[in-house]
Amino acid sequence: MFQIIRKSKPIYLGNQHPVRKSHKPDYVRKKKTAWSAEQIRSILENTPPEYTCLFTCIALTGLRIGELLALQWNHIDFENHEITVRQNLWRGKIVTPKTQNSFRTLPIGEVLELLANRKYGSQF
Repeated sequence: MFQIIRKSKPIYLGNQHPVRKSHKPDYVRKKKTAWSAEQIRSILENTPPEYTCLFTCIALTGLRIGELLALQWNHIDFENHEITVRQNLWRGKIVTPKTQNSFRTLPIGEVLELLANRKYGSQF
């Protein structure tokens, strides 16, 4: 059996394995549940002050944590009330988003004042 597999290996390249064509594993996506407003309010009330801005931005914008951590001040348009997602933090490195749909501009309303206060109080 080993000799057959060893000799047949060069025939199949990449993902063209004969078993994969006939048998694909079943995968059912689980529905992600969203937190209620009360749950978010509770989290924000119990967040240390130095992280309040971070958690509020995540709650109100829906940004992924890597997108939020990769934000720079020039990605925030205070005049037009928008955040532009251009990069992501992945494994400690700033990288471009994986898909074209991940590059996006989001309207920000309530978060704007919080970010403005954070910017002008920041050393960066």
